[in-house]
Amino acid sequence: RNLALFQNTSQSSTFLDNNVVYGSQLAVDGVVTVYCTTNCSHTNNESLATWRLTFDTNYLLNKFVLFNR
Repeated sequence: RNLALFQNTSQSSTFLDNNVVYGSQLAVDGVVTVYCTTNCSHTNNESLATWRLTFDTNYLLNKFVLFNR
């Protein structure tokens, strides 16, 4: 099950393109696709970009899967 779904997120910056905001919350919205049109999180071009997930409670994780576009 996806424990990250709709949890709190943040990122070091937020990319904006043609009035589309690629905020950190898009990474945990449940949409999984190889095509990133308006549903992926994206930072600006920076050397130390970060993305953070904060769970609402403590979990013991057996598996961690991260999708990259």
